[in-house]
Amino acid sequence: MPPRPKLEMLGILERVIKMYAEDKMEIRAIETILKAEGYDVSKSAIQRSLKSYEEVAAQHRQVLDEAKLLMDTVKNTPNTDIFESVHSIMAGKMLGFAKSLDELDFSNPEKFIASLADLSRAQVNIGRLRMEYEKGFAAAKKQFLRELAEELKTEPDLLKKLRDIVKRINAESK
Repeated sequence: MPPRPKLEMLGILERVIKMYAEDKMEIRAIETILKAEGYDVSKSAIQRSLKSYEEVAAQHRQVLDEAKLLMDTVKNTPNTDIFESVHSIMAGKMLGFAKSLDELDFSNPEKFIASLADLSRAQVNIGRLRMEYEKGFAAAKKQFLRELAEELKTEPDLLKKLRDIVKRINAESK
């Protein structure tokens, strides 16, 4: 585990981030202020901490953008689509993690492998849920058409038009 950044150990990381991001201070000015207050910090230590902060902020923004895109994409779809989208994102993240490994040298590779197995089982379950949803949708549609036919016996033209409309509707319709 890498050592904690010096600014974090001194308890001034949040303050430095505020000085830089909100107060728009330059790194040299931050260094001067902190040295005047008795902190032994260098310009490079400040830069490293800010770079790390900016990387985390960029990752956070990316996750928020992905989440917003996901929600916009699946907001009017069945829950199985949402599960499938989340599953795909998780599988992609785990694949990226696996590709970044040179070797399995972390303390508990069993957890990673178990997570991959869980993702595979989740994909099977999503497929089963989707089939059950579509089967239930088809049954409800069939029941609706039967009841519609019963109610509109005396209106054959209206019944035909309504049947045509209902038959065009499927489980994926928005």
